Amino acid sequence: MGVGDVIVDALYNIGVRNVFGVPGHQTLPYYDALYRKNEIKHILFHHEYAAGFAADAYSRITNKIGVVDGTYGVGLLYLMPSIAEAYNASIPLLIITGDTDLDIMFTKYQRGNVSQGVDQISLAKSVTKAQFVLTDVNKINEVLRNAITTALSGRPGPVIIDIPSNIFWSRLSEDVIKRFSAETQLFSRYRKYPLFRIQPEPQRLEDCISLLTKSKRPIILVGGGIHISMAWGELYDFATKLNIPVISTLTGKGSFPEDHILYLGVVGSLGYWNSANMALEKADLVIAIGTKLGQYATDNWTNLREKSIIRIDIDPMEFERGFYETLSLYGDAKIVLSECLRLINNKHINFSFAWSLSELKELRDGWLSNVFKLQDKIFIKAMIELSRIITERDIVVTDASSSSGNAAAFLQLKGNSNKRRFITPRGAAGLGYGVPGGIGAAIGCVEEFNDCNKIIVIAGDGGFNYVVSELETIVRLNLPIMIIILSDQALGWIKREQEVLLSGHVISTEFNQIDYVKLGESFGMITYETKVSENLNVTLNDAYKQKEPVLISIRGSTYVPFKGLD
Repeated sequence: MGVGDVIVDALYNIGVRNVFGVPGHQTLPYYDALYRKNEIKHILFHHEYAAGFAADAYSRITNKIGVVDGTYGVGLLYLMPSIAEAYNASIPLLIITGDTDLDIMFTKYQRGNVSQGVDQISLAKSVTKAQFVLTDVNKINEVLRNAITTALSGRPGPVIIDIPSNIFWSRLSEDVIKRFSAETQLFSRYRKYPLFRIQPEPQRLEDCISLLTKSKRPIILVGGGIHISMAWGELYDFATKLNIPVISTLTGKGSFPEDHILYLGVVGSLGYWNSANMALEKADLVIAIGTKLGQYATDNWTNLREKSIIRIDIDPMEFERGFYETLSLYGDAKIVLSECLRLINNKHINFSFAWSLSELKELRDGWLSNVFKLQDKIFIKAMIELSRIITERDIVVTDASSSSGNAAAFLQLKGNSNKRRFITPRGAAGLGYGVPGGIGAAIGCVEEFNDCNKIIVIAGDGGFNYVVSELETIVRLNLPIMIIILSDQALGWIKREQEVLLSGHVISTEFNQIDYVKLGESFGMITYETKVSENLNVTLNDAYKQKEPVLISIRGSTYVPFKGLD
């Protein structure tokens, strides 16, 4: 029994059944352990950063830790974009990397002299919660326990375990193996995040209710933390009990039924609904739940100025980063919302806010009617038609850039759900997330819910071209993925910026039209192409009914739903 066996046993006991990566010499003992255990499936990717994006999406769907491996040197370097995404989006990953021999790691031979040599721990420091180097084979359980606890506790995030080659290939003694087997069984307590649910201070809850009673126009602003907390039901109960309108960031999208009268859309400057921005202007109190209040959601940190803010977050370091809150409420969103409701019910408080259902309907209808006026733009029409097709059992995964904006602004997710239904890479916003994210979401959905209806991936051709090779991964696994490529033969967002901000000086943002139908067919996918908006509903409906992997190319011109560019 070696280090790889202990890692695989630990992963099995925390409920992980699928891991992701690309093999290399230094990590072979881990692969051999997976081969012999045969109860955890390893998903081979063609690029490490695609494997990392898949592990990220897997974690978002299952609320388990995502696991990805990379070999020494370039393996970790290729993983960096996906680790950065997880770090900024608060997604727990366990990154397992091989390294050179321990007696070489900290010597003059390290830089460029050792084959593949880089300082992996220094590389990882800026985008991981913690870094662990296994220097003693007998400490593997302790390192695993600390790494997994760190990743899943508080504000989740990625951690790295770096294992020198000679340690990875060494064997454990029989007495150590017996002790490890007993300890590893205890890892089952680490199956889900949040690992610990923080209980808010009672007085802070009282203060929260007091502020609500003084408000005339409160509004709820939810971010990705609502998904991390799995607080969908509590959010729905709280908002509907008090009749408070709900708006969201891009990563908070999908946490509240978007066909509900109280939902007014994505707020800010990217993928926004005018109804959300207009409602925020009218609000006198913002209940911000699980959101960084970042650049796009706050329209460059401007739209919350002079607002009273109740800030609910699991990470106290977020308090007063961008704005001075009226009340900072440290705690888990699920617990905070349920405790607030309990207090309100116990006190028999009846709120009388100035919002009326007719006013909210007017805001919603005004925005939606504006959307329908834009149906001549084929990418928007695609989102509208897709809204009519998808169900509560489907999951939408977008790429970065304008594809995430188009989906956020023009795609409606209807009905309640018991899982995250919309995934978009706003942590580091790296192109290429969509396809591997769809793979991770599909695998996680089957593992967690024993069911996966359809994973819809929305990507621009610029982002899709980063990860073309992963079509083979989809076909090999026969995943129920429908890829929609918004094809404009350009890096559309940047091209649009050049047109608007650089007086039309378009340079190095356009490329030749690619025949995605032939490309998809070459991988064995069912394919469609359309450039006429009238055919969209037929194409999307037919594609949606397919049981095998599907690729659709929609050809049109760039549309960026971003203030100043749209």
